[in-house]
Amino acid sequence: MSELSQEVVDTFGNRLRVRCCGLLFQENKLLLIRHRMGKERYLWTPPGGGMLFGETAEECLKREFKEECGLEVDFCRFLFVHELLLPPLHGVELFFEVSAPRYSTENLKVGYDPEVKSPLIDRLAFFDHEALSRLPSQEKHPLFRRFPMQKLIDLQGYFLTSS
Repeated sequence: MSELSQEVVDTFGNRLRVRCCGLLFQENKLLLIRHRMGKERYLWTPPGGGMLFGETAEECLKREFKEECGLEVDFCRFLFVHELLLPPLHGVELFFEVSAPRYSTENLKVGYDPEVKSPLIDRLAFFDHEALSRLPSQEKHPLFRRFPMQKLIDLQGYFLTSS
């Protein structure tokens, strides 16, 4: 992963992170956030981020959605675990289904990641299956390379992405 920016490596690398990620579907489209990972390198992922000490998974999801896209979400159910082991990055991601009953395009906005100084989040969008499949593989969360978008909501268990 030498193409990662030094800021990404310094902030998130060489340590284990526990992350909570939320799958928010609206009209059969999935909300994704685009992160700048280095020079001309992007990654589309579901909203989510690292848990803070003393914070529940539900609290983490609500905080991350508010920070990253301005949305208030409701916690629906736990789906699956994804472990990413691609040094220098190592994360255990807990995936949940969430809903946004008060969603409107007016309250959806590009947010921020408070863990880094420079803005990593530069876009957000709802993707249908066809639009997501057209993205270059290296620009998608590893799970989107393995499973069709519409199958994610039914996944259960543990999944590993490693080198």
